[in-house]
Amino acid sequence: MNWEYYNELSKRWCDEGKSYAEATNKFVEDGTKKGWDNIGDEPEETRYDIAEKVVEIIKQANRENEIEGLRTYFPPAHVPLMDIFEKNRPSYYICFNYT
Repeated sequence: MNWEYYNELSKRWCDEGKSYAEATNKFVEDGTKKGWDNIGDEPEETRYDIAEKVVEIIKQANRENEIEGLRTYFPPAHVPLMDIFEKNRPSYYICFNYT
């Protein structure tokens, strides 16, 4: 895969993911110290609008065994992908049901 092609999308994925993680960590720290009713709203995830494109990149990277590049350019994150997982629940349930 030509990872350079995805530089702009990757930068946004990484930058916004880092911001979300930092805000979430601060939210949990504040909630633990001050009480959950006293800290305001949870941080907002901002990458939902690019999630479908990232899923396509994930699929391609898996097909081409480009996992190292994938993890470098698009570090794992489940929150922005949850809507896609929910929408495709039956197929994911079949794939990941170990019972």
